[in-house]
Amino acid sequence: DIISSVGINTALKIGEAVSVTIITAVNSSSNYVSSVAIDGRTTGITTNWVGGDAPTDGGSSGVDIYTFNVLKTADNTFVVVANQSKTS
Repeated sequence: DIISSVGINTALKIGEAVSVTIITAVNSSSNYVSSVAIDGRTTGITTNWVGGDAPTDGGSSGVDIYTFNVLKTADNTFVVVANQSKTS
């Protein structure tokens, strides 16, 4: 869930974007991020994963890095370009 103290919808104007990077160190292929919520909402979000599909596993060693570029296109409406990088 991507949130801020005032809310992403409140913080961004239409046409503005924010980039969020999340680094996990769970060392498990069964733990991974496969969906995006903004301000606790899963509606109004179009997520485009780099490579075409949401992840189906995490890295079994090292850290995984997720990058989310969030563009506000209308009130409570966002386009997200998401990427997962698995490291070893």
